Amino acid sequence: MLFRSITHNGLLYFFANNGSGWRLYQSNGTTAGTVTVSTQFFSPTDGGSFNLISVGTQLLFTSWNSSTGRAELWRSDGASAGTTARVAELAGTGAVHDFRIVNGNAYFGYNDGINGDELWMSNGTAAGTGLVKDIQTGADSSTPRKLTPLGSSIYFISDSDRYDWGGRAPELWKSDGTAAGTVSVNLNPTTWDANINTSPLNSIYDDPNAPMLWQNKLYYYADNGVNGRELWSSNGTATGTQMLKDIRPGSVGSTSSVPLNLTLSNNRLFFFAQDGTSGNDQLWSTDGTSVGTTLVKDLGFTWGGATLKMLDLNGRLVFQGYDGTNGWELWSSDGTAAGTRLLKDINPGSAWGAIWPLTKVNNTVFFSADDGVRGRELWKTDGTPGGTSLVRNIAAGVAGSDPDNLFDFNGTLYFSANDGVFGRELWKSDGTVAGTRRLKDINAGGSSDPANFTTYQNTLYFTAYNNFGAEIWRTDGTTKGTFRITDQPFGTLSDLKVVGNSLYFVNDAAQIWKTDGTNAGTTMVVNHLGGANPTGLTDVNGVLFYSVNDRVYGRELWTSDGTPAGTRIVNDLNPFGSSNPRNLRYDAVKNTLYLLADNGRSGQELFTINRNEAPTDISLAPGKTFENAPAPTNVGVLGTSDRNGFDTFTYALVAGLGDIDNSSFNVSGNQLWLNASADFETKPTYNVRIRSTDQGGLFTDKDRKSTRLNSSHTVISYAVFCLK
Repeated sequence: MLFRSITHNGLLYFFANNGSGWRLYQSNGTTAGTVTVSTQFFSPTDGGSFNLISVGTQLLFTSWNSSTGRAELWRSDGASAGTTARVAELAGTGAVHDFRIVNGNAYFGYNDGINGDELWMSNGTAAGTGLVKDIQTGADSSTPRKLTPLGSSIYFISDSDRYDWGGRAPELWKSDGTAAGTVSVNLNPTTWDANINTSPLNSIYDDPNAPMLWQNKLYYYADNGVNGRELWSSNGTATGTQMLKDIRPGSVGSTSSVPLNLTLSNNRLFFFAQDGTSGNDQLWSTDGTSVGTTLVKDLGFTWGGATLKMLDLNGRLVFQGYDGTNGWELWSSDGTAAGTRLLKDINPGSAWGAIWPLTKVNNTVFFSADDGVRGRELWKTDGTPGGTSLVRNIAAGVAGSDPDNLFDFNGTLYFSANDGVFGRELWKSDGTVAGTRRLKDINAGGSSDPANFTTYQNTLYFTAYNNFGAEIWRTDGTTKGTFRITDQPFGTLSDLKVVGNSLYFVNDAAQIWKTDGTNAGTTMVVNHLGGANPTGLTDVNGVLFYSVNDRVYGRELWTSDGTPAGTRIVNDLNPFGSSNPRNLRYDAVKNTLYLLADNGRSGQELFTINRNEAPTDISLAPGKTFENAPAPTNVGVLGTSDRNGFDTFTYALVAGLGDIDNSSFNVSGNQLWLNASADFETKPTYNVRIRSTDQGGLFTDKDRKSTRLNSSHTVISYAVFCLK
């Protein structure tokens, strides 16, 4: 019998019992290469587990000492002739559980009999093994579980001080390995029994623009149980999360302003809302402050009349609206009451022009509309009545070609349409009759239904059907350059999303695939067997985040680096069911992911995940330190390598390996300076240790050495600082 194996330094490690007892083995995949690492015998803990993990250059594991009745932490360098030694005896008789690694440290849950079941950490030494924080003070237990590494922190579920269903309510926590840095992620405790909620009151209120990132804040709709559904903003902190304005005072239902359709124009955020004075949808705008949130105009739109899309077109808003007199038509606004008006009554009278969907291409907004004569066809507008016109009558007669899936690719409109002859196929348009044409008959004798248009590597990708199912296609805008990248049918495809250097997509078998645009480069990343389809694919600094119901945790937040091994759940946010993460929004400036989720006790709330990672390297643009030059002398400019390309850094000389000559130097901004005049005959080299710290407090250190390049007294000598 053997336990779960792990890989370490290219070898397989595992515990096995050959009849004499449990010992640690290593294997290179051959019989001869499968040997014991040490002669000691061990006993499993925690219901039959050794918690074997790889930490840097060594292995850590737990063993049960039957003589003392306690668990022990052990380490090994993994060599068959190497050293296997006990790190620490863990006081108490609790079970060690949930081993995870972050930044070379092992985190786990343990009950020492004094502090209850709490979060512990070990760096592989006795001195570095201990309790991180007693979250539930005294003998009470917070029971940390489902430990999940993310960036430089460990996230976990912990029992809180709040009670739900007769017990402590679980809560999301994170830790950087210090007591002070072990904190709850719950952003807004004051709304614990309320509902920060962007769920639409009805499906017609669904708003793809919310939440919206603007001015380093997230704007979204929320109902806190006191003011009804209003517009809120958040900078990602509890104190910075607040209602922007109570437009319609009251608590619920008819006393909510029901804001929707967030749209930026002229450095203001526009949206529709109802203040209750007329019962109509009204156009509002905000500068991000309560005082600056004002009514633009009561449009007279009846309920549901302003529920689709607004676009900014050269400083003017273009949107659909239904006022009960002109039907569903096209409107525009310059942000003032006088400048807000019906743009054109395309289907005269109270009949509907049924305007949708709106798509901006350069200085033109394209849409489909029905003028009552030619059916639904392709139209365009430049924001003026005279510039609003039919592009082309694609399908003769009153049936219409029903243009859909409008998409801007390199300044040209691409869409799907049915001309009544070739079925629904791929079309393109430059806004003229002659320039509006079918690009390719992909499914001869049927309809290919092109959809999910996405730009990837300056090429347009989309899904299209044949008789066997959906496939991934690509086009460069020519008929010859329009072809499928693989002949593998996927059933139904959705959610094409560029993440890092790959294009990801989802099929109806709950599988996530990725492609580089070639058949050979199209591979499956993960198969969520028996689960519901992944949704909300989001690029978070080159890493995929998404929501999926895998039938084990319910619908929760997952992440993937594009490999099966690198695909995992972020956290089981709702251990009682599904947290249903949605509306994922990534703020690249703060490297923060915002999402809405239900943790099972406080309704739909706003959560954040900070993706900040520590710097990885420090460079020095070589400066010249001339011998006998007047002090101080500039040595060079410091730079930092960091996966977060937008981070800012501060530099300092710090104690540690290589700090011998720190006192001879100083750092000013990103400049390294030598305090005294250099004399290479008496001191040919200098050693310093420099630290680079990002704005999130994460850092890396480097020790550096100077090297004299020229020692001749007849030529000016200088030194160039370089990595040691």
